[in-house]
Amino acid sequence: MDTKLKNRAVRFNRSRNNLLAVVAFTVINLGLIVLEMEFHFLFSAIIPQVVQYVLYDFIGMMGGFAVALAITSIYLICYALSKRWRFFILVALILFAIDAAVLVLDMLLTGEYFEYLLYVVFHTWILFYLITGTIAWLQLRKLTPQQMTELQAEIKQAEETEEINSAIDTVSHGTGNEQPSEEEKRDSDEYK
Repeated sequence: MDTKLKNRAVRFNRSRNNLLAVVAFTVINLGLIVLEMEFHFLFSAIIPQVVQYVLYDFIGMMGGFAVALAITSIYLICYALSKRWRFFILVALILFAIDAAVLVLDMLLTGEYFEYLLYVVFHTWILFYLITGTIAWLQLRKLTPQQMTELQAEIKQAEETEEINSAIDTVSHGTGNEQPSEEEKRDSDEYK
């Protein structure tokens, strides 16, 4: 297939992978809140965590955790459905943009700009990938799911071929651990 199509498909897949990372780290952070740990990961959505903290007083720790997981599952659903119906990457972008707006609002209300700096950087990173994924989706709209699957198979095969070629290059050029030949020993100052 066309190189442009492959590049667009790669951008779309990267977008989906970043979305999955958000889901994973958000779930981990929700678990850390339940365990009352002092640390958490930045690669997560803010709204589920805020909901969990707010609902803690009203419906208890596990109730807040369940509602926060339900909110997080929306991102997971967008990830899963975007494989077949690629427009769900746009839905994820809209949801994460709302999450970023809540983050900025929280930052402005608390006035703790420095503490939120890494969160803002992370949200900008994810928004960038979701935007590029949405643009790639718009450019790939005419492909059927079957064509997209074939394109992704070609990309995977190319990546595997690249890994094999890299391994062959390493073997053929050496790893730097081999002993010098007799001729190299004679020419080397180290052995004179």
